[in-house]
Amino acid sequence: MRILATTASWAAVQLAHDLQADGLFVTRVDSWDDLQHLVRTATFDAVLLADDVPDCPLGGVSAALRLLSRERPGLVLAARGDRLSSEESLAAGADLVSGPGEDSRLLSARLKAAVLRAAGHAPPVARASGVGVDVIAREVRLGRDRLALSPLQYQIVERLVLNRGRAVSREALLDALYGWENEPGGRVLDTFLHDIRRRVRAVGGDPGIFQTRRGEGFRLATPIRESA
Repeated sequence: MRILATTASWAAVQLAHDLQADGLFVTRVDSWDDLQHLVRTATFDAVLLADDVPDCPLGGVSAALRLLSRERPGLVLAARGDRLSSEESLAAGADLVSGPGEDSRLLSARLKAAVLRAAGHAPPVARASGVGVDVIAREVRLGRDRLALSPLQYQIVERLVLNRGRAVSREALLDALYGWENEPGGRVLDTFLHDIRRRVRAVGGDPGIFQTRRGEGFRLATPIRESA
């Protein structure tokens, strides 16, 4: 999963570091203008908005949450800070509110669960086309068999499962993996998918469930019983 986090203070920078260490991909911004620009132009699973972001709209975090929820309906929004009112933040559109002192691993688990629920999955496992992704253990299973994947391969499978049969473009997948920093050419994804299919075949699965769609990107094949 990739989240967008405001990091205008040392505490927020440390939190972003801890969330990344727990398996989330984090893109950092330190101003309201940059935050709003990326929400409009890029794809994220969640936004973590601190109450000390510079140039926040009049009305503070609650006003910012309302603006962001209008920009991207359905985007998971989390608010964090010392001066937050949980009631006001939730009423303004926050999916969760984090106060001072909350353990970063707990916040990470709450963020992951919120993203799964928003995508129609029951935490902690996202399921599609016979593939199960445990977002807490960062583990992928095909039926009962565990797939041994690299961190980037795991992120690819997680992204495709979260999208449940909808195609994910090469550009969106590269953005999710690399966050616009040192992105390789799009063909690297073909190499990743080739190896994922090989690993699926090794446990007796059908490698064809991971499809390459010309002009569309990649998707999971949808079994007849799921598409009916």
